[in-house]
This record gives sequence, C-alpha cells and structure tokens, in this order.
Amino acid sequence: MNGPLDVSPNLSPEPGEKLDFKTLLRETLDWIPKKAYMDLYGETADVINKRCRPGGGWKRGVHFNKPEGGGIWISIKAVNAWAATQAKS
Repeated sequence: MNGPLDVSPNLSPEPGEKLDFKTLLRETLDWIPKKAYMDLYGETADVINKRCRPGGGWKRGVHFNKPEGGGIWISIKAVNAWAATQAKS
C-alpha cells in the first residue's frame, strides 16, 4: 500500500482527507519495533542507540523498552512528545 488512503473522520481533521500509509501508521500506532521506527522516521540505529543510553534523552519504559528476549521497541507517542520539547540552536 504505497498510495494515499481514505481515513475516517476520527483520524483526520478533514473528513475524507488522504494520508499516505506511513503517516497513517504514525498517527495510529504507539509501540513499534526499532526497525519499523527506523523505516518510518529515517533515523539510524546509531542515533536510536545513543538516545537509549543513560543521559541520551529517552527513558526506558517511557520512550523505549526492551522486552526479555527481544529487541528495542519505541513509543511513537512518547518520542513525539519528547521531540516537541527539544530546542534547536
């Protein structure tokens, strides 16, 4: 599904608005695997790994988590809220 999608009025400010598949995923999902986050946002594994380190900005259990026996999962909602607070100089 690479083309625009019809979305319900509950997901879009304008009824019948067209959103691409990646935008729809960003607006409807929360916890996703690190690889899916990289694909959706174009971030590298190095950047994500640095943010997941102590002092890197993201908190375990809030912005990311690593279930036992699995890889890193990222909360899109928490990361979007975090990104909104980051000042660019």
